[in-house]
Amino acid sequence: MLLHRDEIRQDKTFDELTEAILERDQPRTTDLFYRMVVRDGRSVGEALSVVTAAEAPFVQVPSHINVRDGSP
Repeated sequence: MLLHRDEIRQDKTFDELTEAILERDQPRTTDLFYRMVVRDGRSVGEALSVVTAAEAPFVQVPSHINVRDGSP
């Protein structure tokens, strides 16, 4: 069953994913997702909902523009 917004924000992986995304650490982000599915036994849908919630605040800028610290 998919998680609700409040459940996602209480998930310890949510903060780790947010940090990895902000640091642009793709290997770590991938590893966190992999561990959620394989080690923790979560469904792919549940893991994707946590990843999507962690990444959503940062996708308003077109992906071809590299913005760091507010400066393109």
